[in-house]
Amino acid sequence: MVNQIKLIESEIASLEYSIELKKNKIKKLKQDLFQLQGRKGISWTEKSYACLKDKNEMMSADEILSHIADYRLQNIETATKRRGYVTALSVALNKLTKSGKIKSEKHEGVRGLYYGLSEWWNSEDQLLAFYRYSLNYKIQQIKDAKYR
Repeated sequence: MVNQIKLIESEIASLEYSIELKKNKIKKLKQDLFQLQGRKGISWTEKSYACLKDKNEMMSADEILSHIADYRLQNIETATKRRGYVTALSVALNKLTKSGKIKSEKHEGVRGLYYGLSEWWNSEDQLLAFYRYSLNYKIQQIKDAKYR
Protein backbone atom coordinates (compact mmCIF):
# COMPACT_ATOMS: atom_id res chain seq x y z
CA MET A 1 0.00 0.00 0.00
CA VAL A 2 2.81 2.44 0.86
CA ASN A 3 4.48 1.61 -2.44
CA GLN A 4 1.27 2.38 -4.32
CA ILE A 5 0.94 5.75 -2.59
CA LYS A 6 4.55 6.63 -3.44
CA LEU A 7 4.00 5.51 -7.03
CA ILE A 8 0.86 7.65 -7.38
CA GLU A 9 2.58 10.64 -5.75
CA SER A 10 5.51 10.19 -8.12
CA GLU A 11 3.16 10.11 -11.13
CA ILE A 12 1.37 13.25 -9.90
CA ALA A 13 4.69 15.08 -9.47
CA SER A 14 5.77 13.97 -12.94
CA LEU A 15 2.50 15.17 -14.49
CA GLU A 16 2.69 18.50 -12.65
CA TYR A 17 6.24 18.98 -13.92
CA SER A 18 5.11 18.09 -17.45
CA ILE A 19 2.24 20.59 -17.22
CA GLU A 20 4.63 23.30 -16.05
CA LEU A 21 6.98 22.57 -18.97
CA LYS A 22 4.07 22.79 -21.42
CA LYS A 23 2.91 26.08 -19.90
CA ASN A 24 6.41 27.50 -20.31
CA LYS A 25 6.60 26.23 -23.89
CA ILE A 26 3.22 27.81 -24.72
CA LYS A 27 4.36 31.10 -23.16
CA LYS A 28 7.58 31.03 -25.23
CA LEU A 29 5.67 30.22 -28.44
CA LYS A 30 3.26 33.10 -27.82
CA GLN A 31 6.21 35.45 -27.33
CA ASP A 32 7.79 34.20 -30.57
CA LEU A 33 4.51 34.66 -32.43
CA PHE A 34 4.17 38.15 -30.98
CA GLN A 35 7.65 39.08 -32.25
CA LEU A 36 7.14 37.48 -35.68
CA GLN A 37 3.96 39.47 -36.16
CA GLY A 38 6.07 42.59 -35.77
CA ARG A 39 4.35 43.94 -32.71
CA LYS A 40 7.14 43.88 -30.18
CA GLY A 41 9.97 46.34 -30.12
CA ILE A 42 8.46 48.55 -32.80
CA SER A 43 7.21 51.98 -31.87
CA TRP A 44 3.58 52.98 -32.25
CA THR A 45 4.74 55.58 -34.77
CA GLU A 46 6.31 52.93 -36.99
CA LYS A 47 3.33 50.62 -36.58
CA SER A 48 0.88 53.38 -37.52
CA TYR A 49 2.85 54.43 -40.58
CA ALA A 50 3.28 50.80 -41.71
CA CYS A 51 -0.45 50.19 -41.23
CA LEU A 52 -1.41 53.08 -43.52
CA LYS A 53 1.16 51.99 -46.07
CA ASP A 54 0.03 48.34 -46.00
CA LYS A 55 -3.69 49.09 -46.19
CA ASN A 56 -3.22 51.84 -48.82
CA GLU A 57 -6.38 53.66 -47.77
CA MET A 58 -7.44 56.52 -45.51
CA MET A 59 -8.13 55.19 -42.03
CA SER A 60 -9.56 56.46 -38.79
CA ALA A 61 -7.66 56.07 -35.52
CA ASP A 62 -10.02 53.24 -34.52
CA GLU A 63 -9.32 51.38 -37.76
CA ILE A 64 -5.58 51.81 -37.33
CA LEU A 65 -5.77 50.62 -33.73
CA SER A 66 -7.80 47.57 -34.71
CA HIS A 67 -5.33 46.71 -37.46
CA ILE A 68 -2.24 47.16 -35.26
CA ALA A 69 -3.50 45.47 -32.12
CA ASP A 70 -5.99 43.07 -33.69
CA TYR A 71 -5.78 40.12 -31.34
CA ARG A 72 -4.58 42.13 -28.36
CA LEU A 73 -7.76 44.22 -28.30
CA GLN A 74 -9.82 41.09 -27.76
CA ASN A 75 -7.81 40.36 -24.62
CA ILE A 76 -7.94 43.80 -23.04
CA GLU A 77 -9.74 43.29 -19.74
CA THR A 78 -9.84 46.84 -18.50
CA ALA A 79 -10.78 50.19 -19.91
CA THR A 80 -7.54 51.55 -18.49
CA LYS A 81 -5.46 49.30 -20.73
CA ARG A 82 -7.52 50.23 -23.77
CA ARG A 83 -7.10 53.91 -22.90
CA GLY A 84 -3.35 53.32 -22.80
CA TYR A 85 -3.43 51.91 -26.32
CA VAL A 86 -5.58 54.78 -27.58
CA THR A 87 -3.25 57.33 -25.97
CA ALA A 88 -0.15 55.70 -27.47
CA LEU A 89 -1.77 55.71 -30.90
CA SER A 90 -2.87 59.34 -30.55
CA VAL A 91 0.63 60.42 -29.65
CA ALA A 92 2.06 58.45 -32.58
CA LEU A 93 -0.41 59.92 -35.08
CA ASN A 94 0.29 63.41 -33.75
CA LYS A 95 4.06 62.90 -34.19
CA LEU A 96 3.59 61.59 -37.73
CA THR A 97 1.32 64.50 -38.63
CA LYS A 98 3.74 67.08 -37.21
CA SER A 99 6.67 65.47 -39.04
CA GLY A 100 4.73 65.64 -42.30
CA LYS A 101 4.75 61.91 -43.00
CA ILE A 102 0.97 61.68 -42.78
CA LYS A 103 -1.91 64.11 -43.11
CA SER A 104 -5.35 64.09 -41.58
CA GLU A 105 -8.75 65.07 -42.85
CA LYS A 106 -12.01 65.78 -41.05
CA HIS A 107 -15.41 65.02 -42.55
CA GLU A 108 -18.66 66.58 -41.48
CA GLY A 109 -21.06 64.16 -39.86
CA VAL A 110 -18.35 61.64 -38.98
CA ARG A 111 -16.57 61.61 -35.67
CA GLY A 112 -12.78 61.76 -35.69
CA LEU A 113 -10.12 62.29 -38.31
CA TYR A 114 -9.04 60.15 -41.22
CA TYR A 115 -5.33 59.70 -41.78
CA GLY A 116 -3.32 59.05 -44.92
CA LEU A 117 0.24 59.20 -46.19
CA SER A 118 1.47 62.62 -47.33
CA GLU A 119 2.11 61.36 -50.86
CA TRP A 120 -1.64 60.79 -51.25
CA TRP A 121 -2.14 64.58 -51.50
CA ASN A 122 -1.26 66.70 -54.53
CA SER A 123 0.69 69.97 -54.56
CA GLU A 124 -2.52 71.97 -53.90
CA ASP A 125 -3.02 69.95 -50.70
CA GLN A 126 -6.00 68.03 -52.11
CA LEU A 127 -6.46 64.31 -51.67
CA LEU A 128 -5.79 62.35 -54.87
CA ALA A 129 -8.90 61.10 -56.71
CA PHE A 130 -8.47 57.41 -55.90
CA TYR A 131 -8.17 58.05 -52.17
CA ARG A 132 -10.92 60.69 -52.22
CA TYR A 133 -13.33 58.25 -53.88
CA SER A 134 -12.54 55.37 -51.50
CA LEU A 135 -12.79 57.65 -48.46
CA ASN A 136 -16.11 59.11 -49.60
CA TYR A 137 -17.43 55.60 -50.18
CA LYS A 138 -16.32 54.49 -46.70
CA ILE A 139 -17.89 57.56 -45.07
CA GLN A 140 -21.15 57.04 -46.97
CA GLN A 141 -21.31 53.45 -45.69
CA ILE A 142 -20.78 54.70 -42.13
CA LYS A 143 -23.52 57.32 -42.49
CA ASP A 144 -25.92 54.78 -44.06
CA ALA A 145 -25.32 52.32 -41.21
CA LYS A 146 -25.87 55.12 -38.71
CA TYR A 147 -29.35 55.89 -40.03
CA ARG A 148 -30.60 52.32 -40.35
